Amino acid sequence: DVGGYFLCWRVQEGTFRRLRCERNGQFGISIGHKDTDNTFEECMLKDNGEFALVFREESERNGAHRNTWTRCEFVGSKVAIHVPAYAFDNVLDSCRIGDPDGRALTLLPGARRFAFHNCTFAGEVYDESGADAGHTGLP
Repeated sequence: DVGGYFLCWRVQEGTFRRLRCERNGQFGISIGHKDTDNTFEECMLKDNGEFALVFREESERNGAHRNTWTRCEFVGSKVAIHVPAYAFDNVLDSCRIGDPDGRALTLLPGARRFAFHNCTFAGEVYDESGADAGHTGLP
């Protein structure tokens, strides 16, 4: 059992409400190749193996940009949200991110301008994206 929901090849301007991605082997949701301008509302990503939400490694022009996550929960995985490469201008609003014994968030070089509004974080926040990444709302 590898993963839950896999957005692939230009999923754009979609609205996803009340998705439940639970007990998958590797991830709850994987987002990447030109998956842009999507809205996720009240989604539960719980007890997935490695990641609740993973942004796949893409080039700068092919990343998952401008997606919005509202009232979502990313819990019960080793890493709640993992951003290993280029993804820009993603907004998380009123989300629950992580668990006390795990990692809430990983932002690596290429992650830019992630905004966290009214989010609660539990666990470690690991930000290696650089001082000029422009993130807001991190603990």
